[in-house]
Amino acid sequence: MGARNADRYSMPPDWHTHRTLGEMKAAGWRLGTWCKRCGHTAPVDLDHLIELRGSAGSPWDRYVVCGRQGCRGRAIFKAATGPGDVWFRLTRNWSGA
Repeated sequence: MGARNADRYSMPPDWHTHRTLGEMKAAGWRLGTWCKRCGHTAPVDLDHLIELRGSAGSPWDRYVVCGRQGCRGRAIFKAATGPGDVWFRLTRNWSGA
């Protein structure tokens, strides 16, 4: 096997190095939400979230109410840490182990 293609590979999020919204923005992460009830996904405006919560705010192990009409389920945060479209849940136990 060869080396991983950097254009397609994203490292899993690391709770120890990127705890805050400011650190995530500086690293170029993209954030989104995923509803556990209906499966709806939506992008997150990181600048707006920093404006609301501050750069020291953290989306780890947090949820928001789903924005889909009539759902009202819990939507968890997810992140893409690199240029690829691999999204990871922002839970400290994201692997399910």
